[in-house]
Amino acid sequence: MRHEKKFEFLFEHLSNEIFYILFNNRNFLLKFNEIVSESVSDLIDTYPSNLLNNKGRIKRTNIPVWVKNAVFHRDKGRCVFCNTDLTSLVNTLTAKNYDHIVPLDLFGANDPCNIQLSCEKCNKTKSNKDPETSNNYYSWW
Repeated sequence: MRHEKKFEFLFEHLSNEIFYILFNNRNFLLKFNEIVSESVSDLIDTYPSNLLNNKGRIKRTNIPVWVKNAVFHRDKGRCVFCNTDLTSLVNTLTAKNYDHIVPLDLFGANDPCNIQLSCEKCNKTKSNKDPETSNNYYSWW
């Protein structure tokens, strides 16, 4: 019994660390959300109609503040596509947008792991086309 508690403790901490590492890897999130969208596409007929829009896709919902904060910090306050500063420290005119990596029209989900930070221009350019993110990452040191 004593070892079970140690294992549970270790598992909880390892899973938190693994999530942290994977949440910071947008390429992983892209692949993960493409798999999720395939599953959603296969099961969309079983969803309650109040969760779907008139196109038969998942309805857009408000993104909670905690998700916006997590995504903002993960993406370092910069557009993932063009690297525009969205912190409002230098430029207060550029609007930040929270973009679905896999668009809802392509069976993307309203999930924190499917959200990325972008400027308004890049978000409108991407629109609801193919799932997309970038390889712009900052060094850990």
